[in-house]
Amino acid sequence: MDEITAYYDALATDYDRDRFGNSYGRYVHQQEARLLGPLLVPLQGQLVLSLGYGTGRFMEWPPHGLDSGPQMVAAARAQFPNRAFAVGDAAATPSVSDSFAAIYCLHVLMHLPEAKAQAILAEAHRLLRRYASYWLLSWK
Repeated sequence: MDEITAYYDALATDYDRDRFGNSYGRYVHQQEARLLGPLLVPLQGQLVLSLGYGTGRFMEWPPHGLDSGPQMVAAARAQFPNRAFAVGDAAATPSVSDSFAAIYCLHVLMHLPEAKAQAILAEAHRLLRRYASYWLLSWK
């Protein structure tokens, strides 16, 4: 497990409360939901993937998620038992090429070395169907 995954995995139990349980965190969550909701709702029933979903904050929409942290995955599964969660490397997924209608990645790439971020973007490109969408939100 890399250093960044280990750091966030150690926070998994209290992550949502600590990051989004205050007024600023709720505001950030509401703003992100306002952006994502209109994009994801029309894709209900299609294959959508969240890369680096953490505790599953936005997993009410996509049916599939991949995260590198086992504890984050456990927290997400507890909230959304009907979703398909996997632990793995977003730069090398077991998924079939051209299989997803959309992929989104929130607050992940900003934590990674440039080469790893580029590898994740290349993997997302491989996984997306033709004319599909990739949404990225990252602060740097």
